[in-house]
Amino acid sequence: QLVERQLGAGDGNAGDEVVMASSAAVKLQCPLGYTRIATPARGIFCTHLQCFDAKVYLQLNERKGTWTCPLCSKPLPVLNLRKDMLWVQMLRSAPSDCSSAIIQRNCT
Repeated sequence: QLVERQLGAGDGNAGDEVVMASSAAVKLQCPLGYTRIATPARGIFCTHLQCFDAKVYLQLNERKGTWTCPLCSKPLPVLNLRKDMLWVQMLRSAPSDCSSAIIQRNCT
């Protein structure tokens, strides 16, 4: 659902004048630890496709305790953190030296 919202899936009505993107580029590197994401996550209220590494997020917040999304700055307590299974599949299939990926509207 998040992919559809981000890429503008529309409802197919003739009156839809929304420009729909067919894909979006994402980075496989965590913006917090600057290493490849191992446990992809984002907040339940986040609207971005990009994930970060949950383990790095938890480790950093144990020390500094800001508990906000590193990408959109929304409040992100532990209970609102979710693992992204689309990203898990994407990371498994991407070569280890790959630093970015394209997510298609059909989640491929």
